[in-house]
Amino acid sequence: MSNPFAPNSGWGNYALEGFSEIALPAAIELWPQTPGWWLLLLAVLYGVSRRCYQAIKRYWRNRYRRVAIQQLNAIQQQVLKGDISALPKVPEIMKAVALQAFPRQDIANLFGGEWEDFLDSSYSGPSFASQFPGVLYALSYQSSTKQGLSEQFWQQCQLWISTHRSAYD
Repeated sequence: MSNPFAPNSGWGNYALEGFSEIALPAAIELWPQTPGWWLLLLAVLYGVSRRCYQAIKRYWRNRYRRVAIQQLNAIQQQVLKGDISALPKVPEIMKAVALQAFPRQDIANLFGGEWEDFLDSSYSGPSFASQFPGVLYALSYQSSTKQGLSEQFWQQCQLWISTHRSAYD
């Protein structure tokens, strides 16, 4: 018995009996073919890698800010619980942040009104000298403060730490 599905057996469309399949062209490659596209690809890769490098560098350069804000938050929580023994550390943290961001010879000798003026000049937020005159100085040298520290004081300290302009930026 013969195979009914064998070629030229008369099965299928009789009008297409003598046709052969055409050879299809090769698939279009997704890789760029000309040097201009390769140069554009290299330029984009360079730009992306440079942005990533700068973001990582900025992240590590601003690590001192994140650490200082964590320390300030911890002190604030202690004060809210009634333990005011950590209050003298607030000016220490502010001075340590300034020493990270500015040359030592510009910062080390500042205290009192000069220190508040420096804090005000190094960022664009509310003024320490007008809103909290002498508070940082009092916290540095007194074991307890006679005035309560408002939430605004803590927010302003955090704002200065996070937004001051560094001499190295």
